[in-house]
Amino acid sequence: MDLGRKRAEQILKTMQNLLKQCENNARQLQEKSDQVILDIAESVIRHIIDSMLEEHPELLKQMVEQAASLLPQHKTLNLAVSIQDIGLFERLLGDTPSQLTADDSIEPGTCRIMASDHDTLVDPQAAITECMQHIRTKLLQRNSKQLEQPQTDGQPAADQTQSPEL
Repeated sequence: MDLGRKRAEQILKTMQNLLKQCENNARQLQEKSDQVILDIAESVIRHIIDSMLEEHPELLKQMVEQAASLLPQHKTLNLAVSIQDIGLFERLLGDTPSQLTADDSIEPGTCRIMASDHDTLVDPQAAITECMQHIRTKLLQRNSKQLEQPQTDGQPAADQTQSPEL
C-alpha cells in the first residue's frame, strides 16, 4: 500500500512538473507570437505611411505646418530637408515664408524646422517607432502581470488567448 502511494505521489509530482513546463511553453509561445504580430503590424504600418506620403505629399506639408505651429511665434523659420527631397519641398511649400535648405545630415522623408532658439524634427518613421515601442511596453506589462497572478486549482491565472489592452 505504501509503495503504491509513493508511486502515485511520484507520478503526481511528474505530472505537476509537466504541467508547469507546458504552461511555460505556452507563455513563451504567446510572447513570441505577440512579437511576430507586432513586427508584422509595424512593417505594414510603415509601408502604408510611406505609400500615403508618396501618393499624397501634401500630407508631409501638413505635418510640417502642424510642427511649425507648435514652435513659438517667429518671423522666420528655416526648413532643412534631405538633398533628395529638396525638389519635393520646393513644390509643396511654394511661397511659404520659410528658408528652405538642403542638408545631407537629414534623412529622406524627414525635415528639421528651425527657429532662432527652437527646432523640431518632422519624422513620420520615428513617430511609428515611438508608437510601436509604447505598444510593445504595454504588451510586456500585460504579460508580466499575467505571470505575477497566482494560479488556482492548477489552472493558469489568466486566459492566454485574451487580446492585450493597449
